[in-house]
Amino acid sequence: MFPDQSERVLNLYFGMKKCMLMSKLMSLRISVKTGDVCWVSRFPFKNSPIKVVEHQRIGDGGRRLLFRVSAGDDVGRVTAYIESQKDLHCLRYNVSKNGVVYGVAEVGCRGVCGLDVAERCILRCVEGGRDGWVEFSFIGTGDEFRRFMRRLADRGIIYKVLELSVIKFNDGLTSRQELIVRTALELGFFDYPRKIGVRELAQLFNVTPATMAETIRKAVKKIVKEYLSLIGSPELPTEVAEILRSR
Repeated sequence: MFPDQSERVLNLYFGMKKCMLMSKLMSLRISVKTGDVCWVSRFPFKNSPIKVVEHQRIGDGGRRLLFRVSAGDDVGRVTAYIESQKDLHCLRYNVSKNGVVYGVAEVGCRGVCGLDVAERCILRCVEGGRDGWVEFSFIGTGDEFRRFMRRLADRGIIYKVLELSVIKFNDGLTSRQELIVRTALELGFFDYPRKIGVRELAQLFNVTPATMAETIRKAVKKIVKEYLSLIGSPELPTEVAEILRSR
């Protein structure tokens, strides 16, 4: 993880932790009626669930997707269907030994699902539903969710709330680890170039540089694992890594 990426993740993480400790950060699972416009809602294989595990905004209304399909014995039909979708661009996929299809593609967003008005709600994943419905999972605050659902209603988008709950926080950081990471963040340890080094941080806490480096590594590892579990990022098996290397 590069320094600027580390700083971004840590800032987001501590921001989410503040919301959670104030009992404001929540999880929303919502089903939206998209009809046959969305390729996920058109997915015809009911025994091969499809899940979009990463969803990035690109360009003017475009989206880059990382998706997973547990195809099993239907691998041939599933891959043929995916290849036939004209709204999937720059498509690349790989199939694991146990019949799971991992793919990357770009799509144009037509606004029928309302993602363009989700704004500050963080999308965790998208799952194929039935009969023209698609399920979305978000994290955000209650106020942000209310504004999002109000915009859906204003646009005439039909939706159903499947689950709404408060996220419980459990990062496993000790108070000393959090103090050290917060201090390092505020003093520019994660900046590029760094504004403070390991030796200077070690002097502040009266420990050796080796102890300071180990403490930061262990704390950041816990933070990243908790952060990824919150935002719903997928595990990255070999098949996914091969696709991402070709991006």
